[in-house]
Amino acid sequence: MTKHAKHAIKAICWDHDGLLVDTEILFFEATRNAFAKAGALLSAETWSSEYLGKGLGTESIALSLGLTKSQAAQTILQRNQDYFARLESSPPLRSNAKEVLGTLKGGLPMALVTGSSREQIMTVHRRTKLLDCFDCIVTREDYKKSKPEPDSYLMAATRLGIQPQSCLAVEDSRRGLLAAVSAGMKCIVVPNSLTIGQDFLSAHACETDLTGILSHISG
Repeated sequence: MTKHAKHAIKAICWDHDGLLVDTEILFFEATRNAFAKAGALLSAETWSSEYLGKGLGTESIALSLGLTKSQAAQTILQRNQDYFARLESSPPLRSNAKEVLGTLKGGLPMALVTGSSREQIMTVHRRTKLLDCFDCIVTREDYKKSKPEPDSYLMAATRLGIQPQSCLAVEDSRRGLLAAVSAGMKCIVVPNSLTIGQDFLSAHACETDLTGILSHISG
């Protein structure tokens, strides 16, 4: 990134699940276990490609694996109950998440942009104090269409009072990357173990650790 581009960044918009907190792994494991109880085998490759990459819903994936609509509905219900129970146990933050956000806090305005509900976010961060780093939090209740549509990022830019073109988005998946780019934002991707094999060609940069974000902002 050039020096000019660095100075053009006026805000940072952060994804949440799988980027700052290892909830993507927990969600996949809860889904895979629920599918297995219904007699369907859900692989990490299928989940990464169809759900995390393309934004295909859990019901659609269940139907593609041979479950009926009734079985899919029951499977999703069981998955959600299991997942919320796991969230209550304070899922681990991704490496250096707290340190990087702490370093950036008080500098550029920052937004949290997630497909999770506000209830989920509050449950996850009951003890982390990570939410104190953000100037605004955009959750599933705040927009119409989920990623890969740009709605969530456009809402974040509006709430921050900054043009999307002056915002830097940080994501972990292709679905999130497409949402940010569609909103007009530069996007840096820090993939996790489930998303590392996805196509990130439209990303401004890819980093292996959250600390890599700092080199694109300071200077």
